[in-house]
Amino acid sequence: MTEHELSLIKKNLDEMSPEDAARVMTGLSNAKRLVEIISLIPGSREEYLNDKEGFIDTYNVYLSVKESDFLIAPSDPDEKIAIISDGKRLAEMPESFFRFRQFTGNKIVYRNRMIKELCEPQNERMKKWRRRQIKRCDGALGGLNDSFVHTVVTYELNTGCSVGCSFCGLDAGPLRKIFRYTPENAKLFRGVLGACHRVLGDAAGHGMMYFATEPLDNPDYEKFEADHYEEFHIIPQITTAVPDRDIERTRYFIREITNGRGFIHRFTIRSEEMARKVLESFSPEELLMVELLPRFPEAPAFVPYVKTGRQAEAGSAMTDADQGTICCVDGFCINFPDRRFRLISPARTDKTFSKGIYESEWVTFADADDFEQKPVKMLITKKNK
Repeated sequence: MTEHELSLIKKNLDEMSPEDAARVMTGLSNAKRLVEIISLIPGSREEYLNDKEGFIDTYNVYLSVKESDFLIAPSDPDEKIAIISDGKRLAEMPESFFRFRQFTGNKIVYRNRMIKELCEPQNERMKKWRRRQIKRCDGALGGLNDSFVHTVVTYELNTGCSVGCSFCGLDAGPLRKIFRYTPENAKLFRGVLGACHRVLGDAAGHGMMYFATEPLDNPDYEKFEADHYEEFHIIPQITTAVPDRDIERTRYFIREITNGRGFIHRFTIRSEEMARKVLESFSPEELLMVELLPRFPEAPAFVPYVKTGRQAEAGSAMTDADQGTICCVDGFCINFPDRRFRLISPARTDKTFSKGIYESEWVTFADADDFEQKPVKMLITKKNK
């Protein structure tokens, strides 16, 4: 980095000149884009090594070969580690790499804040129960538990899922019901959000509006999202397996997160074709706050699925490493189409917990007032202690 670039390290974007802020964002977003290409597109690393300038032009990556090399193909990996590890050698690091590393670190810091603070409920019984589950998961799941935020509530706007991913760790059934934004349903939704806010505190705003569902199956998701924002002043995180279903609709959700109204969204990438479509449809800047998750075996960064749900049913015997979970909720799963809720928590996958989830019995509710009375009572029953 130059002396000028080094001088900006401790400044926020709004403290920089427009030109510096634009340069920083371009470098950061393109560094992330380059890593995504190498992670998602089969053979891309070899393609880069064979023709670096041609690769950069083909994929429209706005980085120099020198920057790209340092990021994904250093000639001396040990020297790269030495530079990263020595605070006195910052000048030898490309600004784009530094900003990408800083960005990644800040996401981890925010995730840890969610675990320890933002998702901590105000209700004392719920708080103690959640803390017990986190400790239990430390023992049962090991290091995997470090990445779980243990949010205290999640809202399902559908029953079932239209996508039918073969790797679904929750074994979601086919799409059966959609909770449309009618006046009656909108009143119920807002009422339950308010009840959750009163019972759980601001932590209820850090839940999601999906669980064993595809959020974008609901044509009215945007309207429910607006109600959520009005109640909590934050939009809920989306994980979708169909970001390519309607590109302009997906762009709306990207714009919402880019405008600082939420934290991140996640796109499940199910094939190379989908990966290329997403990368071609959205600029690096648009996808800065979106995590692209490679979920097809050909992807260079593909990690074998945790064998829960459909993966557990698919065949081969599970090893200890397989027996995890994809559940990151320690709290209430509220299903609006069926007007019912249950208490859920991550669990180590075994014959008893084939989905990697502890699930209580469903409890039905008639309206928002009825709902508000039941969760706290549920927490003090002997079964859930």
